[in-house]
Amino acid sequence: FQANKSSAQEGLNNPKIKVYWSHEPRAFLGGESFEKLEVENLKTGERTILDEGDGVFIFVGFIPQTELFGNALNTDKWGYIVTDENMATNIEGVYAIGDIRSKKYRQITTAVSDGTIAALESEHYIRNLKKEKAIR
Repeated sequence: FQANKSSAQEGLNNPKIKVYWSHEPRAFLGGESFEKLEVENLKTGERTILDEGDGVFIFVGFIPQTELFGNALNTDKWGYIVTDENMATNIEGVYAIGDIRSKKYRQITTAVSDGTIAALESEHYIRNLKKEKAIR
């Protein structure tokens, strides 16, 4: 777990929580509501239908999907895109937000905040480009 240590330990020690390491969901089963979950063991390929429990919490992971950018954008040692406080990357006019960006906390609220900042900064950047073009 990459959550804070006390929360992770609390979850692992809770008898009502069962962690399925190296598994991915394949089907949510049920009629009007969730009843069972089909999971696949990523190491063996075996599929299992789980019928215990009332819900599912899916952890997606911490491997940023930045291959698309190659080496064009600066990244930290974990592969997250490095930005300044205005969400600007090392390429002028290119901004990064949310969980793809190098930062301490990865929560929906921080991602929304990043998006607001990047939107305002992008607007400012484009406005300045238009002014520069008009002056030429």
